[in-house]
Amino acid sequence: MTRDRFNRKIATEEKIIETMGTIIQEILSEIIVALQKKELSKEKVEEVLDKESQLDKLTVECEQLCIETIALHQPMAGDLRELISIIKISSDLERIGDHTRKIVRKLRKVIEMKEFDNFHVLAEMGIILRQMVEQIIIAFHEKNLELTQNTLILDNQIDEIQRNLFLNMIAKIKSSTDETIVSSEIYLLFITRFMERIGDHVQNIGERIIYLTTGQYI
Repeated sequence: MTRDRFNRKIATEEKIIETMGTIIQEILSEIIVALQKKELSKEKVEEVLDKESQLDKLTVECEQLCIETIALHQPMAGDLRELISIIKISSDLERIGDHTRKIVRKLRKVIEMKEFDNFHVLAEMGIILRQMVEQIIIAFHEKNLELTQNTLILDNQIDEIQRNLFLNMIAKIKSSTDETIVSSEIYLLFITRFMERIGDHVQNIGERIIYLTTGQYI
């Protein structure tokens, strides 16, 4: 395999990563809108789930391309590091997709119960997560360490919001005898946990970018 062919394969694999990032941003936008409007139709849920299923296919495609490139070219040092990093990043993006799927399904149940407490805070979390995904994909494309570090700092905001929501929701569950309120708060607890996990996967990607760029593990 010539160097030009190798570079074209890398470019294709990186394009898959960028496409996955775009799909995730679109899904997060749908979640934010649902939280802001307090509505989420069955049709919109199916549309989001269809988008999420694309991530699974893209992950498989990316991994197969990387393995093929490794087998044919037998890269060393930085080239091998980049291919392994791309596989890891695609896996984290696929896991983010899994969490968005769970969020959408539980969010629809909460909306059906008409329990809208903390929706504005959850929407804020969604906006931060969308920004994190957008920035980390740009940082990956540009191998931009400064942008990577700035993105990782945002995860602290997600963790803090999640902790505060967790305490508030637990207090509400303990003090309520209304079955609907208790059920909705439990669903919301899951949603906050899934959002926090999305931030963790973005952090994983950021650490992988640092490794890819510097060769140093965090």
